[in-house]
Amino acid sequence: FRKYLSDYEGILLVQPRENITESSIHMLFMKMDLTVVWINSSHKIVDRCLARPWRIAYFPKQPAKYVLEFGSKHFDHFRIGDQVIFEHGKTWLFVFIISSWLLNFSPANIALASNPAQTPE
Repeated sequence: FRKYLSDYEGILLVQPRENITESSIHMLFMKMDLTVVWINSSHKIVDRCLARPWRIAYFPKQPAKYVLEFGSKHFDHFRIGDQVIFEHGKTWLFVFIISSWLLNFSPANIALASNPAQTPE
């Protein structure tokens, strides 16, 4: 277990099906807070939380297929209802978050666009 995550590190957990219990997480043995974002099979954020070390379990409020975990400073980059687009290569993953008020390119908020009309094609 690590003591910290760099600004560009995170993990995407993919569940076999959309579910509340299977997408739950625990924070046992963790040494840091994490931003946890639950995403459904339609790629919409259904819940988020700031997970604290040594908590037994966190469950999403709605069924989720994907669980995205980042460092705690990324909590404000995600909103319930935002649409998510996954782009990946062999050794990298970008998560694009389309928010009602800004466009985040994550992980680690790689770039911010303050123009809400700006969306990926």
